[in-house]
Amino acid sequence: MVSRILIIGIGAAGSVVAKKCARLTTIFTEIHLANRTFSKCEAMQKEFPGCFNIHQLDANNVADTIALIKRIE
Repeated sequence: MVSRILIIGIGAAGSVVAKKCARLTTIFTEIHLANRTFSKCEAMQKEFPGCFNIHQLDANNVADTIALIKRIE
């Protein structure tokens, strides 16, 4: 069973959630990170190699947010 999660925004709270999910590999088999600043996603990916699929996203753009959700579902 694939357990997917999409974390939009990896600032203070989002980065804590992402790190916790990365440690729970038996629960979350596919973790997607989306952030306006792509370099934050890249930094998280370097910290946890192989754990995240990363995306650049301005969540204020509803059409792009919906497109990303549809792409990963």
